[in-house]
Amino acid sequence: MAEINYQTLSEFLEAPFGVKDAENKERLLKSYGAAKSPVFISGYTILDDTYLLHLKVPSDSKPGVNYDVVIQFFTKDESIKSEPVLNNYYIQFFSNSPSFVYKYAVLYKQKGYMIDVLQEKLDPKYADTLPTTANKEMKLTYDKSLFFACHFLITSCKATWLNKKYIGTRRKQSLREFLSQVTDTKGKAIFFDLSEVSRRFKKELDRDMKLINPHMTLKPKTESRPTTKHKPISKIKPKLNTFNKSSFGGMTIRPVEKVKVIGKKRPKTRTTKK
Repeated sequence: MAEINYQTLSEFLEAPFGVKDAENKERLLKSYGAAKSPVFISGYTILDDTYLLHLKVPSDSKPGVNYDVVIQFFTKDESIKSEPVLNNYYIQFFSNSPSFVYKYAVLYKQKGYMIDVLQEKLDPKYADTLPTTANKEMKLTYDKSLFFACHFLITSCKATWLNKKYIGTRRKQSLREFLSQVTDTKGKAIFFDLSEVSRRFKKELDRDMKLINPHMTLKPKTESRPTTKHKPISKIKPKLNTFNKSSFGGMTIRPVEKVKVIGKKRPKTRTTKK
């Protein structure tokens, strides 16, 4: 197996896979500066002195949507492990950004730059298929989501997220919790497709309704229930349960005869006019 030439974070930003791409870097820097939503850290975990940071990177074309980017910092050098920062650690990546999946995922995997534990989150359709259409030249360079994440870690708040002491002040996630927060590429693509169709369908309905009535707007349909008229309480006559004979348990129930109460009659009180 060929030896893998890993890079540190700053080395990757300067020349991904050892090849400088000044034009692409300049374009991505402008895009980063124009982004309407910020990159932010979603969580982290540590496994045997290997640090995994989960970042959320905003989409340019889909407002309100963030892609999951994971950067793994690792090293076998004991002297580097004793350093207070992650600057000299090697890095590996994962991203569920469609551009990364379609253009670079399999190439990063072949070069050893894909995080092993997250490879199962790749869509099998693209995990082992070369991007003969999306990346005909098989060019290895930045993906926008990876560049944004790396640039954020280097420049944001004096690179505090590369400081082990600072990282230790944040809540560490278990590996299970950490992995559960990262969306797989197949599920992400399905979500985008459905939401896009939903938005287009809503616009089409709104447009059709306005052609019929320019002042009409589409409102969500509520289920109508049949209404029943009730008589006013004052007009309801109570039903008396009267019967002469009825049967209950094989026994005949007869109406109770009136019983006369024998006793002294009370004298009637007489009122006199004054």
